[in-house]
This record gives sequence, structure tokens and C-alpha cells, in this order.
Amino acid sequence: MAVIDNRYSLRAGVLADLKDTWTAQAPLFKEQQELLVKFLPYNNLRKATYAWKESIPFPARWDYGMGRTYQTFKDNYIQISNTAYELSIAYNRFDAHDDQIGDVKEHVQLAVKRFLQLPDKFVAEYINNSASLLPSINNAYDGVALFSDVDGDGDDRFSTSGGNIITGTGSATTAAIKHDLMVAQRRLLTFKDTAGQPIFNADDVKLEKLHAVVPNALNAVIQDLAEGQYLRTDLGSTVAQSNITMGKFKYHLNPYLTDAADWYVAVEHPFWRTFAFRAPNTPNQIIAEFANSDHAREYNEEVLYADVRAGLGVWCPFTFIKVNN
Repeated sequence: MAVIDNRYSLRAGVLADLKDTWTAQAPLFKEQQELLVKFLPYNNLRKATYAWKESIPFPARWDYGMGRTYQTFKDNYIQISNTAYELSIAYNRFDAHDDQIGDVKEHVQLAVKRFLQLPDKFVAEYINNSASLLPSINNAYDGVALFSDVDGDGDDRFSTSGGNIITGTGSATTAAIKHDLMVAQRRLLTFKDTAGQPIFNADDVKLEKLHAVVPNALNAVIQDLAEGQYLRTDLGSTVAQSNITMGKFKYHLNPYLTDAADWYVAVEHPFWRTFAFRAPNTPNQIIAEFANSDHAREYNEEVLYADVRAGLGVWCPFTFIKVNN
């Protein structure tokens, strides 16, 4: 019986799976990240500048006989670099021929999903203030870090004492989490833009628009607060009260957070996001095989090479508050 050489059909299939998986999974991952991340269209500039309107002009009094007062938008900008990220997967040629359960194919698909998790990792590095995949942790447009009590000039950030950091009362009880959630809500209402006007109104920051981003360690307490009908006032008491937060605010567990006690409050806004992400194009990919690679012939292994370029920067830090415990 003749033996059919399926190397080339396998190669085409693997690359097709790679592209199809990217296309199919991208919307799902974007939906998960849409709270914090603004996805920018792909472009190939190594460093790109993005201008945006920091504040909106406010009406001025127009006295009789006087000319109009011309006002302009206050522009600001952020710069985000494109950084290359690669993923190389080697597998023995015999493994590919003997792949009866689809193991090679499954690993390739999982590897592609790792590219789509880059925004999650980038965001976590900014929250943890520690760069690993990112080249560096950059300041926001006002000259300070993502979370700060003052701006780059040393003034109260967003014209409010404490900026976008609040001192928490602890994170071990639902009572403490509830108290700090309400403090964060009040803090958001005090934020002002550079025109001296409130950034948010009461409807913008009602409980239904607030999201808690917490480490896995707070899984039980945050679920009690978000979903429990009654809350005990403290762990040592059997007294309970109605839970006004039940079914209102949303929560997200973030496995990348390194501090087990600190947590965060994000505003769900129709336009603003905390971060801007330079989304990559479909990954570049190539398979090194016997026909085109000395390495493959010498070591009897084929290699999938894939790479993308992407970047992330802080855009609107006033939509994100740290509860520092």
C-alpha cells in the first residue's frame, strides 16, 4: 500500500486553524476586556500618538453689547509604542504523524488564544505596577502613575483630595467591601476636569455602572456582597440587614493581581476607558519543516513561529479607583 505524505496538508491545516481560531476568539476576548480597554485600529507605526479631548468647554455669560467668548477644547495626547511578541512551538515530526487525538492541533489553538490574552496581562502589569511583558510602566497624561493622589504638578488629582486612591477599611468582610464601594462612588462624583466641571454625574456612577475588580482571594466575600439578599453587619454577629447592592454592581475576578487585599472599582462608561490598546493584526506565522529548515531535518522536529505587535497605555485614569488595603 502506498504511503501518502500528509506533511503539506498538515501544515496548511495548522495555519488555517491558527487564523480561524484568532478570528473566532477575538470578539469573545474583546467582550471580556471591554470594561477597561479601548481597542484602537491596527496601524504599523512603531510609536503612535493619539490625541483626545481632556475637557469640554462650559458656557460663559454673554453680557449685552459684548462680543462672544471663543472657547476651544483642551487637547491632550498619549503615546503608545508597538512591541513585538513571539510564540514558537516545536513538535517532533513523528508526533505530528501520530497525532490521532488532535493534540498538536489543540495546542496550536490554545497558543493563539494566549496572544488574545495580552491585554489582560498588560492591564495587570499596570495594576501591579510591575512590567514584565511590557517594556515599561508609563505615566498617564497628567504626569503620574495610573493610581495617584496628586497630579504631575503636585495638585490634588482630578481636583479632589486623594485622587483615584482611597484607603480601604479592609477586605475580609462584606461590610468593609460595601463601605469602600460607596466611598469610591462618592469619590467619583467629586472628580473635576480641567475646566473645573464634574466629570461624572450621579447617573454615570450609580451602582449598576460600577464594577469591582478583585483578586481571586476575595472570591467568597465579593460574591456574598454582589449576590446575597442579606448581609451580616460583621462576622461575629448574627444580625443581618437587607443588601442594597444585591444584583446591582458587577464584579470580576482577576487571577493576575498579586496583592490579595487590594481591589479596584471601574466605571462602565459608553466612551471612556482606563486603557488604550493598540490591537495587533492577524498573527504572522510560518512553519519550519523538512522542506525549508536545517533545524527540522537535524532534530526531526517542526516548529510553528508566530508573532504580533501590540501595545497598551493609560488613557482615562479617572475611570478607575484603587482601594488600598
